Parts: sequence; C-alpha cells; structure tokens
Amino acid sequence: LCVIIPTCNRVRELRRTLAGLAEQRVKPARVIVIDDGSPDAVLREMEAFCRTLALPVSLLNNAPKKGPAAARNAGISQAQEAWVLFINDDTRPVSPTFIEQHLRFAERHPDSMALGKLAWAPETPNPMLFGRWMKRATFDVGYDGLQSGDVLPFSKFCTANVLVPRDFLRECLFDEGFPFAAYEDIELGYRLARQGRQLRYHPDAGVYH
Repeated sequence: LCVIIPTCNRVRELRRTLAGLAEQRVKPARVIVIDDGSPDAVLREMEAFCRTLALPVSLLNNAPKKGPAAARNAGISQAQEAWVLFINDDTRPVSPTFIEQHLRFAERHPDSMALGKLAWAPETPNPMLFGRWMKRATFDVGYDGLQSGDVLPFSKFCTANVLVPRDFLRECLFDEGFPFAAYEDIELGYRLARQGRQLRYHPDAGVYH
C-alpha cells in the first residue's frame, strides 16, 4: 500500500498527518508527498521533517503550482504498490490501526475501492456547529446512515480517505483541468463507476480532519 498526499504551503497540518502515519502499527510500504508549488523555504522545512520520521517518505516537487489533481497524478506515476491510499495533508489517522484496517479491506475486497470515515478532530472549535455549516455548504460527504460494507454511489468518492487498487488508475487519472480542489475527486469517482468499479464504505479506517 502506498499513501499519496498532495500539499501546498501547509507544513503544520502535514506534520501532524505524517506523524500519525509514522505511529501506525503496520507501516505503509511508502508515502508519497507531492508539493504543489510551496515557497522554497517551506519545501526545505518539509524535507527536513520527513528525514526525522521512521517512515519511507518520498517528497516530490511538482512546481509550478498545478492543483491537487495534477499533484495526485504525479504521485500515482511514482507508485509501484498494488494499492493506493489517498488522504489529504490535514487528515491524520484516528488510530494506530488505520493502515492495518485498509489492508484488511484489501484482502477481503480485492476488486473494490474503500471509502474510510472522516470525522472532525477533537480540537476543532465547536465541531457540531461547524459540521452543520459544512453540510449546508454541501462539502460534507454525508456519512450519516452509512453501514460498513455498503456499496456507495460515485458522489461519495472523497480523496480525504479513499483506497483504490492501482490497476484501476492505469488509464483513469484525475482530470488536470481542475486547477484547484473543486470536486475533482468526485469527477474521477464518476468515471471509475462508469467502468464498473465498486466503492464500499469502510468506517474502521478513520481519519480526523
């Protein structure tokens, strides 16, 4: 399993996410961090932090800034593992079994994708109020009512925490016409669904946003 994380000028958030991956009971084979045009000083800070981790991290420089779709595609081009796990630079694992849970899903469902759970971090100010605002703004994936193993529509394909067989991405990549984060993940989910790829809910593999 390879973890792919796009980032841009967000060292504080990225440090928390990578630290959570370094604490996993089962480590990912590799973590690919794609920097999408951060200033040189920020890039050097990220490089220095990655060297301190007991984690196989590759840091790619994708400058000039092209957006998260292009950044993720750059990571996919470097991935060699059978499975690709997409998370964001501000979505850290809930528990030390996060990677292990995704690998268990891969064993049980070798021909499916997995949507992991996304929850507000405990330190989020007034998460209930903020969560309601996010639902009204339609940015929330909508985990209410989902059951483990449910087959989900393409609209639930969210790169904050989604596991995909790398073979699915050989000829079906993110559309780089999206210059910033704006439903580029759902659009890919649509094309994968058109190919007959199933997305299942796997809440045991959770991250905090």
